Amino acid sequence: MAADGLPRCEVEATVRPDEATVEGEARLVPGDGACPADGACRLLVRLYPQRFSREPENYDERTAWWYYPGGFDAGGMELTSCRTASGAECAPEPAETPDAVWIEVPAGESPEVRLGFRVRVPERFGGFGLVDDVLVLGGGWHPLLAARGGDGSPDPTAPLERADYALRVRVGPGWELVVDGEGPFPCAAGDEGGCLVERTAPAAEPPSLVAAPRWHERAVEAAGVRVRLLSPEPFRDPASFAVRAGVGLDPGSVPDLWSVDRRGWMLRQLAGALETLDEEELLPPRERRAAEVTLIEVPMRLELTLGVSGLVLVSDRAYKLFPIEPFFRFQDADVQRAVVAELGRRALAGLPPAEARWTAEAVAVGAV
Repeated sequence: MAADGLPRCEVEATVRPDEATVEGEARLVPGDGACPADGACRLLVRLYPQRFSREPENYDERTAWWYYPGGFDAGGMELTSCRTASGAECAPEPAETPDAVWIEVPAGESPEVRLGFRVRVPERFGGFGLVDDVLVLGGGWHPLLAARGGDGSPDPTAPLERADYALRVRVGPGWELVVDGEGPFPCAAGDEGGCLVERTAPAAEPPSLVAAPRWHERAVEAAGVRVRLLSPEPFRDPASFAVRAGVGLDPGSVPDLWSVDRRGWMLRQLAGALETLDEEELLPPRERRAAEVTLIEVPMRLELTLGVSGLVLVSDRAYKLFPIEPFFRFQDADVQRAVVAELGRRALAGLPPAEARWTAEAVAVGAV
């Protein structure tokens, strides 16, 4: 087990966006108290991508295009191997839920398991999918140890615990990878063997991966925070817009989208909001405030923003509907709430991941 008593997850994987797959091996080590001192140890392993093997509960002809650009596309995870620390084979058994399995480690073995896995990424909008050459894996893309419930036994429905993560992720040539908001890490088209990205994250939530052939960056700084926006689309020179960032939009007319610097507007309004919230002492203290927050434009239809490990996803449709000021102001509030919540989540690193997110979201809603 990890020195700090937390579960440990070591993952070595290859991400192939061209094939919509992730393949690798995960070494899972439970935390303190998860296994008896003697006797067999039963581990409950969650296979998060399995929830995308079936249609969403509210999927119908009205909502279909919010989830899938071309109709239902199944994703999922299969375990390709299972071995204990000694190298002996193990046999996963079905659990009470379809996205989890039980694995028994025999008595006398070190309490850990090594699982080979293969993920099929669906063509799906949102925090887990591949659309228009943008791959989004918002967390849980590899096997995970289930959290323990109040009685100390594994609970497949309980929010995940913090764990110590060690990643070795290889991405194919011609792609740029963002890992937990860090990067992008480019892999040139000539690197036929792919490119390796390594990262460790103690006491963290499941890591996120986002990839595209190329990421373009634009940023602002405010209240001691650098907010950067990554987009798979190139940014135009702000001077080329007829209606530039921060300039009021005429509610009496609807300008052409091409004439509005919508990303500039978003960043400018966000910077102003952070400065105001800082003056009112509604942001985390400076000593616990993150120095940088990453926003990434991705294909999303159900949400305008979505917080995942290390970053905030922003819909590529943001600020594209009716470019007049009242509509922009409505979207400003959601983007600002998401960024303030991300700052709060990082300042609450001592809480369980789900509790940190709930608390940060509640504070952000009240502040913005």
